[in-house]
Amino acid sequence: MMKSLFVGFLFLIFYAGYLLFTHLLFGENNLIELQGQLQKKENFVETETMDHKSTEYAYLTFMLENDRRLYILKVDINGIYQGFNVFGGVNKSLRDAGQISVWIKKSDYLKIRPKIYKIYTDGTAIFELKKKPGNNAVLYTVLACLTFLFAAIYYSSKRFCLIT
Repeated sequence: MMKSLFVGFLFLIFYAGYLLFTHLLFGENNLIELQGQLQKKENFVETETMDHKSTEYAYLTFMLENDRRLYILKVDINGIYQGFNVFGGVNKSLRDAGQISVWIKKSDYLKIRPKIYKIYTDGTAIFELKKKPGNNAVLYTVLACLTFLFAAIYYSSKRFCLIT
């Protein structure tokens, strides 16, 4: 009984650390806003082949004036009717916008092709990623596995000390 409580407590400590870590380093407050007017925009469809499987992707790329970054939106359009038109609303809003705001992570600021989390045109949201920075299930799984690994090492060393 005591062992399971210890493992549960250890897991809670790791989980709390994970939440604190992701909130401080990768939360909404880690996004920065870049503003400008549309310099150029392009839409195209491209087929990518990986492991003998072809997938069609629709791309919307754009650049802002006085900004060297290339912003890219990419969507898998396999099985979508008129998939090439998947960016219809975003495309029109970008074309007609006076002021464009793009939200990226602070750590992507120096990248030429940063990951886009939000796009606003004239104060209206036209694109927003559902997955916010920091929602990382892989990191959570690694922390959970480490918790159980440390618990197993701890208990096996205690057991070894009791035998000798």
